[in-house]
Formats: sequence, C-alpha cells, structure tokens
Amino acid sequence: MLSSLCMGCFGGDSDDGFDWPDPVSDGCHMDYDLECSTLLQLGETAHHSLINPLDGKMWIVFLSGMIKSWDGENLEDVADLSDLVSRCHMEQGLLGISFDSDYVESKIVLLSYVEDGTCEGENQSDLVLSSAKIGDAGVMDMDSITILKRIEQPYRNHNGGYLLHVGNGNYLWGVGDGGSANDPHGNGQDPSNPLGTIQLFEFRGNEIVAVLDNSTGDPFVLHYGLRNPWR
Repeated sequence: MLSSLCMGCFGGDSDDGFDWPDPVSDGCHMDYDLECSTLLQLGETAHHSLINPLDGKMWIVFLSGMIKSWDGENLEDVADLSDLVSRCHMEQGLLGISFDSDYVESKIVLLSYVEDGTCEGENQSDLVLSSAKIGDAGVMDMDSITILKRIEQPYRNHNGGYLLHVGNGNYLWGVGDGGSANDPHGNGQDPSNPLGTIQLFEFRGNEIVAVLDNSTGDPFVLHYGLRNPWR
C-alpha cells in the first residue's frame, strides 16, 4: 500500500458552504480478514502511479511536479517539473502522465499540467499537454519538453488533466470546465470551446492528431458537458 498525505485534496475556488477537511495520515488498516503493510510513506500529494513498460519499475506522480521511480526498494527521481507547474491552487500541478504507446523505442512520455504563473489576481496559467523524452539513465531530458496543446483556464480550479492511453496510439485527455462555483460562464455546456470535455487524439511524430471525423465542431472533442473529469 502506498500511503501519502492529501493536502486538502482538490478544493478551493470551491462551492460556497463546503469546507475541505484537514489532511490526515492514514495507516494501513483493512476490513475483513485481510492483512496489509505500508511499503512507502511518501508524505506529499502523490496521486497516480503507473508501470514503466521498459523496466517494470513503478512511476509515482506528484502534484508538485515530481516524478519518482520505485523498484520495490529504492526510490529515484525521474523528473522535477516544479519550476514548470503552478501550485497556486490545490487542484493545480502535474495532473497526468502516460507512456507513449511505443515507449520502448521512443522513450517519450506525455505530460498534462497547469503551467507556472502568478498567484496574484486572475488566473493566467493554462492547462498544457506536452511530450518529453527520457534519457538512458532513466531521467527526463528537460530540454526535450515540447508543448503539444494548451487550453486557457479562466479560474484556478476544475482543470481536469487526466491522461489515459486507450490503445493504437490513441489517448483520452480530460479537460475541466475552467472552474469557479457552478460553472458561471457555462463552459461545460458550450460545444464551441474545449472546456468541460474529454479530448481524443492520436500521438504521432511528436504531434497530436484528431481522430474523430467532425466537420461541424472541434475534432478533438469526444464528449462535452463535463464538470471536472480528472480521474
């Protein structure tokens, strides 16, 4: 069991009348006739893990921008993106990651994050989809980071950002409605913008390509009308 402290867990610019609970440290407790043991005590907001298809190590993704690799004994740094991502709001940060479908050959990963920006005044940080190459030592080449798409976010919450490989080089990318309470601009119900959608694309030649045949709307939009499709 991987244990972490969830620092408030994704509220703020939140709905009126809702107070997020204080973070708690949860031990290894199981119901029924089962046993468990804590393997890692991470101490910060780790929200996703996935297996490297090349070496079988577990990658652990943190909102702070850190990516770590764990082989069952040792925890090593893959990347520190903290200078690239915004953490002004607890729903911002490094939100998604996926391996290229041909990762064994390409050593490329896809990243979804809210880019760094000022914490003062209105939000100026976009949701960004990027690619990056992993070097032979298993560490990300920061100079290889390439922005593939950016989506303007009017507020700091409801960014979405989850990435999922669905086969054949195709990916789903969750994009939030842009935030604030009750979606004040109606973004989630507006098919003319990318907010509040599930985007479907193919990653090919270090570019994203629309999969859908949609001559009347955004060819990347598979579904719209969503609030905050993060997981």
